[in-house]
Amino acid sequence: MKCIAVQTRKIHPPKDDFLDALFAAKKFKPKMGDVVAISSKVLAIHEGACALATTRQDKEELAKTLAEKYTELSYGQGRKAVFTVTNSVFIRTAGIDESNGNGYYILWPKDPKKTAQKIKLAIEKKYQVVLAGVIVTDSYSIPLRRGASGFALSWAGIHPTKDYRGHLDVFGRKLKVTLSNVVDALASAAVFVMGEAGEATPVVVIRGLKNIEKEHRVKDEIDTFPVRMEDDIFSTFLLSQKWKKGGGK
Repeated sequence: MKCIAVQTRKIHPPKDDFLDALFAAKKFKPKMGDVVAISSKVLAIHEGACALATTRQDKEELAKTLAEKYTELSYGQGRKAVFTVTNSVFIRTAGIDESNGNGYYILWPKDPKKTAQKIKLAIEKKYQVVLAGVIVTDSYSIPLRRGASGFALSWAGIHPTKDYRGHLDVFGRKLKVTLSNVVDALASAAVFVMGEAGEATPVVVIRGLKNIEKEHRVKDEIDTFPVRMEDDIFSTFLLSQKWKKGGGK
C-alpha cells in the first residue's frame, strides 16, 4: 500500500470550490482501483458548512444543535467539555474545529455519506477512472491515548469492514466474531500523511490495496457499522452518562 499526499492551494472558509482546487493540483493523478481520502474540513468549506468563530460557550452551544445527543462532563483540573454523538461518532463538540479555519468554525458536511458519493462520482467523471472508494476523514482523541488520530467520517464505494468470521487463526482456531475496521485504518494512515498543521495536503491517494470489498448491504446485525450504543462493548460506560437529545438527526 502506498499513500500519496496531494497538495492543493489554500481552501478558504467560509466557502470555496474544493473540486476546482483538487483538479488543478498537479500531483493528483488517480488510477483505477485507488482509494482517495479527503479531509472533511475542505469538503465542509466546499459546501459552506462554516460559522464565524466567537466564544467557547457559543461553540459548545452550536455543538449541541449539531449533535444527535450530548453530555457535559468535567475532566482534568476543573475543566469541562461537551461530548457528543454526531453522525454516530463519539467526539468532542460535534467535530467543530478552528484549525485552518481563518476565523471560522469548520463543521462537518451536512450529509457526509452523500458528500462522499458526490465527490467519488465527480473524480471518476473528470479522470475517467473507477475508484475503489472515497473516504472522508477527520481526527479525534481517544481515551487513554495522547494526540489525535484519524477516522473515517464517511465513505463511498468501499465496504467499511473485512469479515474474518469462519477463517482460521494460525493455530487452526475458527474465528467467530472478528471483523477488521477497514475504513478507520485507512483514514488513520491518510490523516498521518496529510498532517495536522499548514501542510495544505488535504487529499491522500491510497494505491496498491488488495482484497478491498465493494460496499454492499449487510446481512445481519453484527455487520452494521457503526454500532448502537446499547450493543457497544463500552456500553456500561456510555450508558452511565446523562445524555441529552441534541438538534441533529
